Amino acid sequence: MDDFEFSQRLSRESEFNFLKVENEIINIDRGIFISNSSINDKFQVIQFINCEFSGSEVLFEDINKPNLNIFFRDCRFKCNLYVTRLVLKGLKFIGVKEIGQTLEVRNCKFGDFYFKGYKGTKLELDGSIDISYNKISQMLNLENIQHIAGNFSFEGNNINTPERPSEFEFLASFSNSIFHNASFLHNTFNNEVKFYRMQLTYDSHGSARSFNDCKFESAYFNEVNFGERCFFNGSMFKNSVLFVHCKNLENTKADFSGCIFYKDAFFNYSEFNSLTIKNSQFMGITSFENTKFQEIEFERNIFEKAAHFDGIEVDNLENCNRKTLRTIKQELQRTENRIDYNIFKAAELNAYKKELSPDRWKEIFILWINNISSKHGLDWLRSSIFTLIIALLFYVFYFLTENYSLDFSVTNESLNHFIKGYFKFLLPTYKPPFQNGLSLWFQYLPFILGKIFIAYGIYQTIQAFRKFRL
Repeated sequence: MDDFEFSQRLSRESEFNFLKVENEIINIDRGIFISNSSINDKFQVIQFINCEFSGSEVLFEDINKPNLNIFFRDCRFKCNLYVTRLVLKGLKFIGVKEIGQTLEVRNCKFGDFYFKGYKGTKLELDGSIDISYNKISQMLNLENIQHIAGNFSFEGNNINTPERPSEFEFLASFSNSIFHNASFLHNTFNNEVKFYRMQLTYDSHGSARSFNDCKFESAYFNEVNFGERCFFNGSMFKNSVLFVHCKNLENTKADFSGCIFYKDAFFNYSEFNSLTIKNSQFMGITSFENTKFQEIEFERNIFEKAAHFDGIEVDNLENCNRKTLRTIKQELQRTENRIDYNIFKAAELNAYKKELSPDRWKEIFILWINNISSKHGLDWLRSSIFTLIIALLFYVFYFLTENYSLDFSVTNESLNHFIKGYFKFLLPTYKPPFQNGLSLWFQYLPFILGKIFIAYGIYQTIQAFRKFRL
């Protein structure tokens, strides 16, 4: 079929309200323009089944037929396809086998819009797909797509699907699809939308915009692999949102800065390389339970209700800034999670030490010794060993000042004398370990300093034992 015959079949008078074109090769040599007057007004359904469009380009433009459904099923587009300013009941691409350089759907109004594949099949698409600035009022289905090369744009669309009819049926879905170099800017989803097990891939020239400046009602991003970029900067979530079991610890850099979450937000069991949230507001319950990150950064966020960080893991905790650690610490304290609270409290103190200027050496020393002695009250064994070692160092110096004038040889008696004196020295009292001790003034220096550090070590050990107290 050539382009002239193709045009004739669309406009030909018919006693039926549908047109079915099946198993045809449609060769578009010079390009063809299909407008409102090019389609028979009687048609309510136009189907292209297992057809191949080859040649130059097909342009559907300025068609206003609110009762018309156009289907492309199992078709190949070896030419460019442009769909612009259409008003249709439905436009459906199902099981597309091939696209040319460009497939574009822009500035249209549809009841239903499908661009979906078949579940379990792997029809890989290579080319540019642009679905932007459209209004969809009934169903949106972009499931089971395997877009592996080129660019995918889904931008500026307004999705007004109704309430879902059952617990398991979503009227807007991107589930089980792969999109390459994807951009989802400025979309508005006025009802629930599902992104289950979606995967985003990028190459070196891919867009870094992701889902910036979108508006969502309820959104479900369960088990999504966002690839290298998970950006939701400036987005708004009017209802609950789930980012559960999203796992790409090696690559995904997630950023939710400037967002507003009006209801609950759950990030449980997700793993990202890095997570950045700045200047965002969480008005419902927020949960980061059992999440894992290489790096994390929180600044100037508002949590109006409890934020749960139970079981959170940050591999490079020492690289986090103090504001981030303080935010997480405060929320852990708020939810009475004493175990994780202690970990982030210690990390915050270490981060604070890094910020201090050298002229504040006294604070630096205190923080340093708190860390090496007990990891800021976390490790009782470390504090016990610290106490024994620091006591031994001062005791040796004191012992030498006490016995410098005596000949000392290593015997059982001399070792017993040394060890008994050491254990007496460990007691945090003024009494010297030897009968004639502290007879010279310079003996007081190691004695007093030793007692101070012994008392400090004992205190650190007690603190470490009490780290789980409520």
